[in-house]
Amino acid sequence: MTETLPTEVELWPGAGVGPAWSLTSESVALTVTAHGAHLVDIRQRTGDVWRLVSVDYPQGQDPGGFHGASLGRWANRIAGAKYDHQGMQYMLAANEGRHQLHGGPEGFHCRPWTLVDLGRSGLTLELISPDGDQGFPGEVRATADFRLDGNELTVAYVATASEPTPLNLTSHVYWNLAGPGTLAGHRLTIAADEYVRVDDANIPVPGPPHAVQGTGFDCRTGRDLGTLAAHGGYDHCFVLDSAPNASVVLEHTNGRRLQMTTDQPGLQVYTGMHLDAHAKGVALETQRIPDGPNRPDFGPAIGTSFANTTTFRLDHV
Repeated sequence: MTETLPTEVELWPGAGVGPAWSLTSESVALTVTAHGAHLVDIRQRTGDVWRLVSVDYPQGQDPGGFHGASLGRWANRIAGAKYDHQGMQYMLAANEGRHQLHGGPEGFHCRPWTLVDLGRSGLTLELISPDGDQGFPGEVRATADFRLDGNELTVAYVATASEPTPLNLTSHVYWNLAGPGTLAGHRLTIAADEYVRVDDANIPVPGPPHAVQGTGFDCRTGRDLGTLAAHGGYDHCFVLDSAPNASVVLEHTNGRRLQMTTDQPGLQVYTGMHLDAHAKGVALETQRIPDGPNRPDFGPAIGTSFANTTTFRLDHV
């Protein structure tokens, strides 16, 4: 049985204390905040001890890492902070050089969300994004639903728009199954035969996704993240096999394991190269393919509705 209780959280020094809700089952505990619909302080019970498995905002540091935030309207990058649709060009707010990252400088991650449903197993938050927000057309009504059932956390995003607009919402939790420290001891397995190659600005290059076979991006039988991080790491999108219910597994030599299923076509894996050396984590962001508004070959990106459901199962083997 899950217990849901109101609380208050300051995500980083100076952010101010704001409303939040704690969800606790017999094996997992976590907190959801109204500010940016953040998912933070995720803990897994091992015996009588609750171990931290998320990497939250470091104290006293710039909060620019999106630690646990809900991202939108468009998670990941849009090249040149612009796109064309039906004969119109839309200029967006840039926040990564000349490109847009994670919805812009005032994206969904830094907005106050409103509680619209609170139950024993979880809660639903809502955000209304006005027409023209960060340069995007149309009003968007978005919800983020967090449900905890035993050792399974389900995060579901739904968005509807008054006119066609890029839509791609996801959660940006950094995971470290050993608690604060490096990624040593972690192994990541992804059911993906292809990945998206990018240029020096992390923008997808022309052409279709590339086969992982014979590359350093082949995670189909597992890849050691400690070794990978020491040689540059990932900030790449993997094209998942068999969506819906595509499978991703993160495990640690200490026996903790995270299993993920999603209905999304892509998984952005970011091994946190910019994070503090003593607080490393890996972000596993289920989403549409990056730069989709400029790349119709990557599949649907612009419309009036969107949904993303991802389940995280934490266990110990």
